[in-house]
Amino acid sequence: MEEARSYEMNGYSVWPYTNEHSKEPFHILERSRQFVYSFKNGRPYRYEEKSLDFDAIVESLLVKARACPAFDEASLLVPIPRSGMSERSFVRDAEVYPCRVLAQRLADALPGGHRVVESFTRCLPLPPSSLAGRRPSLAEHMNSLSIDLHGIDARPIVLIDDLLTKGTQSMACLVKLRRSGFARRISGFYVSQTVHWGPSILQQQPYLLHRIEYRSGNEYPRRSESSAWRDCPNQGFSGLDDRG
Repeated sequence: MEEARSYEMNGYSVWPYTNEHSKEPFHILERSRQFVYSFKNGRPYRYEEKSLDFDAIVESLLVKARACPAFDEASLLVPIPRSGMSERSFVRDAEVYPCRVLAQRLADALPGGHRVVESFTRCLPLPPSSLAGRRPSLAEHMNSLSIDLHGIDARPIVLIDDLLTKGTQSMACLVKLRRSGFARRISGFYVSQTVHWGPSILQQQPYLLHRIEYRSGNEYPRRSESSAWRDCPNQGFSGLDDRG
């Protein structure tokens, strides 16, 4: 039996996200949901009077990422591949791998000598939770990912992903890296974090610092919010200025 061991990491998200089927009255977050959905599927964003092509979506994220502590030190930016049944978005002419595009643009735009390394490949696609009836466990995510350590050096790693829910995908990547001998800091940068039913006021805010913790033997990691990493004047989400 594997010895019990704890793993932990910090995650930094930009926008809150509420699922369209949520029963909570989060209509004020609809712009944020549509923005994240557009990035996740690699397609343009359109909501009421606002319209952004995919390149402009990424550009708005680059502007926001400049204040993120995850990038204070020269790091390896590692995109997390799609977990679904197909790598390609179901939207015609959509960007195939949005997180890879974001990682590369971050490396090009941010000062400090960041570099993209594609360390993970999805060797066994996972069905969406809506079909499986539950979210894939950490063990299932680990089994679905293959790791390639070529290009990994002594720099810290920032995992780049579209959406933080429990942190299962990120933690699966972290555990695989740790078990491969990588000992430097690993953190995550996310376009958005999910807003659960009955959230705290903090959880509904943008620019959150998350703590993701996992203990071997558990099915899923635990995610908690502690503070914001950037001030946002538009806490009510009534306008578009802070939406890019």
